[in-house]
Parts: sequence; structure tokens; C-alpha cells
Amino acid sequence: MANKETKPGCSWKWNFLLFNAKSGYATMCCDHDGARANLKEIETKGVPIIINSPSMIKDRQAMLDGEELPHCQSCYRHITEDPARGGTLYENYNETSNSGKLRSLGIMLNTTCLYTCVYCSEHYSSSWYRDVDINGSYQLATQNTHNLSTLDKVQNKISIKDVSQSKYYDALRELIAGPTGEELDTLRIGGGEPLLYESLLEFITTTQEKRPKLSIEIYTGLGVSDIIFKNFIKDTIAIKDQLKIVLSQESYGAQAEFQRYGTNWEKWESMANQLLELEYHVEFNSVLNIMSLFTMQDFIAWKNSTKFKNAILRIQPLKGPPFMSIQPLAKNLHEELLYKFYDSDLDFDITKYIPEYQNNEREDLKAFLEEFARRRNLDIAVFPQQFQDWLNG
Repeated sequence: MANKETKPGCSWKWNFLLFNAKSGYATMCCDHDGARANLKEIETKGVPIIINSPSMIKDRQAMLDGEELPHCQSCYRHITEDPARGGTLYENYNETSNSGKLRSLGIMLNTTCLYTCVYCSEHYSSSWYRDVDINGSYQLATQNTHNLSTLDKVQNKISIKDVSQSKYYDALRELIAGPTGEELDTLRIGGGEPLLYESLLEFITTTQEKRPKLSIEIYTGLGVSDIIFKNFIKDTIAIKDQLKIVLSQESYGAQAEFQRYGTNWEKWESMANQLLELEYHVEFNSVLNIMSLFTMQDFIAWKNSTKFKNAILRIQPLKGPPFMSIQPLAKNLHEELLYKFYDSDLDFDITKYIPEYQNNEREDLKAFLEEFARRRNLDIAVFPQQFQDWLNG
């Protein structure tokens, strides 16, 4: 398009949508901080409201006008979505602030999950919700965190069956099958844990009937029983060439069992190896946070010493909460660090990349980890001494 070379823009603002069927919202990208499209408006304004909410249009127009969006400044998609690693670079997709076609769609089918990953929350994991519901919020040095709202309690009561029969789910089907989805080439399925979604195969097959050329990515932590995993293999082995299995992991061994609590590393590694042996396309998605900053080197060393050496590694910098992220890190150092991880250059000094926290984030992190570990009978000593020295310094 004519303005492609003269105006800034991110294609994801035009052609990507993140759809939460359970919570009832849609947003133009995972980093969007503006008002989300309330799917209740579907009844009065139809499906187009999902991709053209007032907030979405406002952001796109700002990009067309050459403005910098504050919530885009911490996005590293020009690195994490490098075409060489399976993604797309920044580019403008349209000349107007309205979106007409989607190329990529992310969907959260449910929040059912057996893990309480240390950086996750009750909004994305049913196990996290149970922890907070039973044990209460986390008392940090300067604040409380993981507080249940009335909306959280209402949404937690929504069953998977209710989701699949809801008008939001119907809108999703219409979006995929209709004109807006004509150019869809990628569907990213997440959760919760998508392998626990009873209708996953049905959703995949019905979607493929509408869009047979669609590439489907399943983001999984492999937090399922042996029986569920075997059934997943049995159900998908015939369509494996249309699937990408993206494994969520950024630690190795006992560190993985702490950071992604609920993980049994030996079992996890066995399942991952089975996928590779059966010739599924396997990639990794690693969340970069203040803890995995100290564990990623061991994880990448494990990856490079196994059959997964050539598997694509995607790095997803954590945006929040502040005490868990490395957002305060200078932008040039942040990018340098991401490139180092991508290139598997493990010979560098981690201390260079520790954020200069200004608002007691380290004290909050220490209080959080102590309570997180206490509730699960874990030992922070599994993490490198360098991390423990910094945490207690």
C-alpha cells in the first residue's frame, strides 16, 4: 500500500486479534492497554465491533498520524516476530483506521490449568484462582496483589460448556467463517491449558473445514495427565502437519518445577520428546521475567544439548507485575539481551541486565516469592546463588 513506506505502523494493530471467549473481550494485540472491545456489543452492533472498537480505531489513527503509542514502546515484536523465527516484522497494513481483514487470531478458550506459574495470575489459571480463593491475596512489602474481584468470582463459575454455547463463541465462529476471516493464515490457541479443553479437537477440525489452509499453533505447558496427552496424540496425529505445538518453558529441572509449579520435569521432558519423535512441529515460547533472566541460560543449554537444538525459540518479555518483570531495563540493554538469547550466546554477565528498580519492586518480589514458596512447600534455593544474592542484597 502507498503509505507503507512513509508512515509508521504495526501490522498487528490491523490484522491480529486476541479473543477471550470466557471473559467476553477482544483486543487488537497482546500489548494493547486501551479499552477492550466488550463482546456484549455484538448484540447491537454485530461482529465488526470486535475488530473496530473505538479504542482500536483511535490507536490505528494515531499510528497513521505518525504518533508513538506509549504502550507500544515496550514491545519487541521486531525481534520476537522476526520472519526467520516464524513471525512478522513491523509494517503498516492499511491506509485507514478501520480493519477489514484478519491475518492472525489468538484465542483463549478457557482458564482451566493445573499449573500456578509464578508470573501468572487468577485471570489465566484456575489453579491460581483456587490458591487465592482459599488462601487469600498476597501481602507484599508495599502492596497487596492477587486480589479477587467480584467479576473474577462470577467468571470463575462459567463452565467450559457454557463458553462453547455462549454468544461470544458464536461470534468467534462467525468471525472465522465470514469475510473478516478470509485472509486468516494463523490461529494461536492458548489458555489456561488448551489440552484440557474437552472440545479442542472439535474446535480445530471445524475451524479447518472453514479455513483448510490455516496454520494452527497450540500453546501448551503440557500440564496434563498421561491419558489426556495420549488422547491428544491419537486425535491429532493425522493432522499434525497443520499444527505447531509451542511449548511454554524457560527453565530446566527443579527451576522449572518452581517457576511453573505443577510441572514434573521428567514427565514434561518425556512428553516433549514424544512430540518430536512423532514428528510434530515443536517450538518454544519462553517468558522473560526477573527470575527466568537467571534460568534461561541453563534452559537454552539444555535445549542446545538435546534433539530440540534447532527448534524455534520465541522470547516473550513479561510486562507486569513490575516486581516480576524486567521492564525498567534500559531499552538498548533489553534488546541486546533478547538478541543474545535468540543467538544462544550464553557467555555474558547477567548482572548487567538486572533492572534498576526504583519503587521497592525487589522487596515486593522477595515477599511474594517467600509466600508463593510457603504455600507450596518450595525452596528458593533451587535458583542460582547469583539470583539469591541479588534478591537478599
